[in-house]
Amino acid sequence: MASSIIVGLDIGTSTIRTVICSVQNNSHALDVIGSSDTPAFGLRHGYITNHQEAVKSIRRSIKAAEKAAGNGAVVKKVFLGAGGIGLSSFVSTGAVMITRADSEISQTDMETAVAQAREQLPPQYIQNRRILHESPIDFYIDGQQVHGHPVGLKGVRLEAKILFITLLEPHIQGLIEVVEDAGYEITDVVASPLAASFVSLTKAERIAGCVLVNIGSETLSIVVYSEDRPLSLEVFQIGGNDITNDIALGLQVSLEDAEVIKKDHDRGENHGFSKKKLDDIVSSRLTDMFDLVDAHLK
Repeated sequence: MASSIIVGLDIGTSTIRTVICSVQNNSHALDVIGSSDTPAFGLRHGYITNHQEAVKSIRRSIKAAEKAAGNGAVVKKVFLGAGGIGLSSFVSTGAVMITRADSEISQTDMETAVAQAREQLPPQYIQNRRILHESPIDFYIDGQQVHGHPVGLKGVRLEAKILFITLLEPHIQGLIEVVEDAGYEITDVVASPLAASFVSLTKAERIAGCVLVNIGSETLSIVVYSEDRPLSLEVFQIGGNDITNDIALGLQVSLEDAEVIKKDHDRGENHGFSKKKLDDIVSSRLTDMFDLVDAHLK
């Protein structure tokens, strides 16, 4: 069965999620056969703070998903979702003169333009970072925007505007080490906000233009789309735990009680506290969060 399953592992600060999918007859269609949401230990803001605790958390999550899948499912390889405050993006532009005598743009020209964009990344940005994804935003031939890929068209000069998504090297290395020490091989590493956009947004939404916001326990991540292409990705150091902390301070209750009140408040249960006061506390922190999103979009 191992050869017919694909496994996704998303390591968050408070939760580790594992999804096991079966592949039917070498098709691209996937069927979810097992999943798990288990508490995460040994992490902070998406990076490893306690290696052994993180290893144990990963094993628990994958074993729980294997049990849910049944039929003797055994996980050996995983696609790793990476997030946290070390994740960010940068847009860079590269240019190349067309090499062919007939001025037709080749695949090599396009790859060279992308490589030039990579070389133009500021040293202070790329230092201590690993590039996870390179996503084309726009191509220009002799200053004119090209809709679609430029290969086969003719011109003198090709420009490539590329979105580079990167993660701090210590963060990605720490995640890789805990997964490998837990006994699993990593097939590939994917930026978690980008992975979430593939399943949370429709093609129509990505074409029209939208921002996907994911509020985690300690971070808030966004990925911006237009014309079916990611334009930007960012992670802010603020999350659901900040709402919990505000409730604890505002109502003078413990953090444990504040977490319960926060979750129940959405269902209309206020535990004897003023609904207006709770609304004010929660909306104030949410306003802070979306002010960050708004500023980034501007």
